[in-house]
Amino acid sequence: MTSSRHAVTWSPSGSLAGAIISGVIVIGVGLISSRPDVACCAIPLLSWAAWMWQHRPADETHVESVLDSTHANEAESRLAANLRLTASTDVEVVHARMIVGGSRRVSAVLDCRETARLFASSPVLHSGPRDVLAAQFTMASADGAFVSQPTAVHTVSHTVRPDIVPLPRLLLPHRLHGLTGAHESTRPGDGGGFRDIHPFAPGDRLRRIDWKATARLSRRAGDVYVRRTFAASDATTVIVMDTGDELGEVVAEWTRGRPHKSGITSMDAAREAAVAIAVAYTEAGDQVALQNLALGTRQMRRGSGDRHRERLLATIAEMRPNGVGMTRRRAPVVAAGAIIYVLSTFVDAEAASLASMWRAIGHRVIAIDTLPRGIRHGLSPEQATAHTILMMERDDRIHDMEATGVNVVRWTDSSGESRRDARFSALARERGRVR
Repeated sequence: MTSSRHAVTWSPSGSLAGAIISGVIVIGVGLISSRPDVACCAIPLLSWAAWMWQHRPADETHVESVLDSTHANEAESRLAANLRLTASTDVEVVHARMIVGGSRRVSAVLDCRETARLFASSPVLHSGPRDVLAAQFTMASADGAFVSQPTAVHTVSHTVRPDIVPLPRLLLPHRLHGLTGAHESTRPGDGGGFRDIHPFAPGDRLRRIDWKATARLSRRAGDVYVRRTFAASDATTVIVMDTGDELGEVVAEWTRGRPHKSGITSMDAAREAAVAIAVAYTEAGDQVALQNLALGTRQMRRGSGDRHRERLLATIAEMRPNGVGMTRRRAPVVAAGAIIYVLSTFVDAEAASLASMWRAIGHRVIAIDTLPRGIRHGLSPEQATAHTILMMERDDRIHDMEATGVNVVRWTDSSGESRRDARFSALARERGRVR
């Protein structure tokens, strides 16, 4: 809920000026035509104007607007906003000009002799922070004699969290950390499956002695054998989001900025993919960090647990496109041996170059392609040619990444989630040797 107090600056309206001018003209006509009855017709107009000027609104007049938003109907995916307007006694009528849902323009005249209320709703078309209602007010005093200048725009927004999509398989880095966790490594330790039978050595615990193996394998007195298992370790995951742009399905809307006509956007796919990765790894007990390639944005250090997961989800849901900024001179710092998910449209070269650099260092890098399938309807021949060239450059960039060992997964595929799930399952089998 947001509250805003608007100071009001009054100026005479056209009705007041019209009454004065009309009264003067009527008096002049009466005097010229020697008709006192006609001149007397100006008395009500000039008396009203004099009364209104004498009782003009005070400069300290104010209007307080309170806006709050709720997810009104999750089944129908609609957002609702409630406007409550309270004005001082000098304000009689308020003209509210509103933009509902970022696209629909609505005007309403509200009676402010009592607290005025207004309800508006809009469909949920995208995830992330969305403007539910933007309102601007113009006040009028009694009889419309004085009007105010339009107030500053009062906006209420609501953050829509993306749906949580389950990942079919967890992809693991080439190296696991620690001696506790949910993933089995190749190092000896506790928690994993059977590794081998080994002669007792300093450091082995007595409870690990396998007496059956000792009886079977010992060749001389004092030989003792222990059963060794693999260590159960945890993984470190880094989610890197490229929020430089937001490109929708409809290519013609890329430069127009109309979210209600753009279809599914790359930021929708990026938020959904980031939430799916964060939930899957934190539920498995792994550590997850979040990086945003936009300079000056919020970063999150690695952590685990329910509270860290909620912070991740809230931060991801709040992410919005930041525009193409300066190129980084230094890559974001990530933990050694982490698996890195790079979420980007790869229309620009920065995310692709960082992914290739991290892969060359030794990290396992998964590039999540968040660009939706383009709908080219409505493009001019020049725009269609430019889009074709842009996509060719993007494809070359993705092929170069794959050549360096980066695995690419298309999140919004035309064949649906089955192909994406199959790709995750295939990559889970390509984990490689874990030390």
